[in-house]
Amino acid sequence: MLKNGFGAPWASSRARHDVPEKRGRDWENGLLNCLQDPFGANEGWDRPWSIADFKIEKKLHTAKASSVYSAKEASTGSPVIIKVYYKDKLSPLNKGQVDRERRIHGALRHPNIVRLFTTFEDDASIYLVMEQAAQGDLFMKMCAATKHFTERTIVGEFLYPLLLALDQMHTLGILHRDIKPENLLVCGDGTLKLADFGLAVDRREERPITRAGTLDYMAPEVLMCPDKTRPEQNKHLAELEYGTAVDVWAVGILVFELLVGRAPFARDTPRETYDSILSEEPAIPAHLAPQARAFLAATLAKDAHARPSVA
Repeated sequence: MLKNGFGAPWASSRARHDVPEKRGRDWENGLLNCLQDPFGANEGWDRPWSIADFKIEKKLHTAKASSVYSAKEASTGSPVIIKVYYKDKLSPLNKGQVDRERRIHGALRHPNIVRLFTTFEDDASIYLVMEQAAQGDLFMKMCAATKHFTERTIVGEFLYPLLLALDQMHTLGILHRDIKPENLLVCGDGTLKLADFGLAVDRREERPITRAGTLDYMAPEVLMCPDKTRPEQNKHLAELEYGTAVDVWAVGILVFELLVGRAPFARDTPRETYDSILSEEPAIPAHLAPQARAFLAATLAKDAHARPSVA
């Protein structure tokens, strides 16, 4: 288990002095006891909505089939984020992913997971309305930092809350499949929250066999899957199935990048990165604490069965 990969002095001092007691016991004794749902019922959002109920403020991101906007709910002025998918640009595979995202994200409730308030659609688009994170994403914090984050900061402020979120998801059989700094948001009070469930999959409903994610963060077993164009394609191939270890691998990549300043297998071209992930061992700097080096070696094991679980 990942919690057994941490020991003094790398993580335990942070847990003792800075992690609120209500979040569970210390690192060595049940780190990942998640909180109960802190939000309660979906009050105020359980009614029909349309895009006219929101005041769009700024476009934050544009992709091939979607855009993301900052906005405010018109009657209260509450800040939100709205992800818009354009129906005429969605392939059958994309449409299945969006339907799955709405279903999976909408069912998750955790203090370290961005809340999906509501989702609706009209003739042209599908809308997902989510909570807004005032400090932006972790990638922005990395770019603004003048030096590498300390090991204590990485464990206490970034890794700990991420593991809490993943523990709940993995217990439910849900894989995120796109963990990276851009999908980790920071709220005004500094709380880290996992976002973007566009590639999430529920193993209770379907077999994960898609090559999906961001290349620098993809596990070897994900890269071995063939490309697909339809949701049902290759689902009968049990030998391709992967599990929660792909998220564990991505956590290892994230921690390496936070500690070192780059992803361990990133190369000049996608082909070189692909080959490095499959065949090279990560060059873990010797100056890191022994516990940090052991954590990286365990989470970045090529064999998925050799990686620790989150819980």
